[in-house]
Parts: sequence; C-alpha cells; structure tokens
Amino acid sequence: MTAVVRAMATGDWPAVERIYAAGIAGGNATFAEAPPMMADFFASRIPGLSLVAADVRGVVQGWVAATTGQGIGLMAYGPHAGTWRDTVLVEQRL
Repeated sequence: MTAVVRAMATGDWPAVERIYAAGIAGGNATFAEAPPMMADFFASRIPGLSLVAADVRGVVQGWVAATTGQGIGLMAYGPHAGTWRDTVLVEQRL
C-alpha cells in the first residue's frame, strides 16, 4: 500500500475520530472511554506535530499527534518537564 503522510486538518476529524474510537474499543489507544470533542482534540495538540497517513484515494488510514506533558503527572514536572507524549493509531484491517 502506498501512503501519503501530510498535516492533519480539521476535515480529517471523522476518520481520526473513527480510528481513535476503534483503538479505545480494542483497548489499545488510551485510558479514555471515548474520543474527545474535535475542538478539544485540536486544542490539546502541538501545532505542526499532527499528521495523517492517507492512501492514494485520500482515505485516512492512521494518524499521529503530539501533546504537551501538561497535566499528566511527571511529564509536567520533574525530570520529564518540557517533553511531549505522542499517540500513533492505525486502522485495523481484517
């Protein structure tokens, strides 16, 4: 499969949310019980560090995004201050 990696845009949200929800349902994405609202998702990401991988038809197959360490324990304070955490999710195919 050929993929194009490009900056994530708000128009990608339906696919990003679908892939995020599938990762949550499978127990592999996060401790969250549901994807965040679109505005909250984009507000919590570091600008320029959110990407999608799309197939040749433009269908998003996966995404990666970075958030600051603010509010998540040791990443916000101590030896890991100033770091970020990342999320990488890829759509599962049967």
